[in-house]
Amino acid sequence: MKVRVLIFVFLFELFFVFSGCTKKPADFPLIYSCLITVVNNDKPIEGATVTLNYETIGAVTVTAITDSRGIAKIKLFQSSYSAVGAPVGKAKILLRKMPFVPDTRTEEEKKGKSIDEEEAYKQSLLDKADAMPREIPDSLGIASTTPLTIEIQNKPNILTIDISKYIQEKSNTP
Repeated sequence: MKVRVLIFVFLFELFFVFSGCTKKPADFPLIYSCLITVVNNDKPIEGATVTLNYETIGAVTVTAITDSRGIAKIKLFQSSYSAVGAPVGKAKILLRKMPFVPDTRTEEEKKGKSIDEEEAYKQSLLDKADAMPREIPDSLGIASTTPLTIEIQNKPNILTIDISKYIQEKSNTP
């Protein structure tokens, strides 16, 4: 019986080693839950990247992508370790969402294309996406221009951002 338990424990540990789960770094900051909802006139924005930009914290990434309800469950990444939450402190909020142009070719149309032809096609999709209007103004995705901030406190943090006023401001600027 003891042998079976030891084998199970060994296999369980191997699973975590090879699945990328690592030990929490000693300098990993204390984090607290943070949910940010992104809407446009109460309509949820799905697929937006929400990033918290801290000036006082070094090599960490604090980010999430909004779901179909517009909710981003913020997650902190440091080295190969990650956890749901954000560290205490003031941060700028960066919002980005790139337009998407799908590849609508059939499998038959894709066959026999050279690498150069394939790259040119992919570039044409990127060019089309670049020319499309942005659902979120570019200014909200740049640390030096975003007016959005959050003060993470040592409690659950919940914030809703309605970007409609930033879209109106953009359209009112000459």
